[in-house]
Amino acid sequence: METPQRAATPVRTVDDVATLRALSDPIRLAIMRTLMHEADVTQRVMSVKELARELGEPQTRLYRHIKQLQTVDLVQVAETRIVSGIVEHRYRAACVGLRLSHDLFRSPAQRSQVTQAVAATFDTFRDTFLAHVGAGRVGFDEESTDAGTAPIVSAIDTRMPAARAAEFRARLQALLEEFDDEPTADATVPVELLCVFSTPNA
Repeated sequence: METPQRAATPVRTVDDVATLRALSDPIRLAIMRTLMHEADVTQRVMSVKELARELGEPQTRLYRHIKQLQTVDLVQVAETRIVSGIVEHRYRAACVGLRLSHDLFRSPAQRSQVTQAVAATFDTFRDTFLAHVGAGRVGFDEESTDAGTAPIVSAIDTRMPAARAAEFRARLQALLEEFDDEPTADATVPVELLCVFSTPNA
């Protein structure tokens, strides 16, 4: 019997190595991305079989990854049901979004894990975006531009005064924090955003 779904918690800040390791694998990231998809609007609850079908992965391959995500409370059992006499667990994401703590980037000992987690995030986002483009789900036409839904794809490498860089970062941070707001009744347009702002030392 289906049980009522619980709302996911807000954006979780990852600040420990165990959780970081769990996010350093592309398959586990794909699981999280699938379960968190529009979780701030409608919580997704899926079995391993359903996840395997959506991700195009063998079902047996996903059990170990689910367990690792459970261990660090990124994924939780939302409900159980009997299917053909066997107990089936269905899972939900424990949060709506993920953010890496600045402290993880400061520790040389954790730099390798951070690099792997960021690389897996980039790879997953790239693959998803290209799949959308290939399937024609992302609009580059005039109608999409006029509606304000055409994608922005930009790579910028420039220099600016320190004060301007700080001010730009603050505005960008404020904009990103809007994604943590509660959705309204008219929130019908899916938005995917990957943002990197850095000022490398010379």
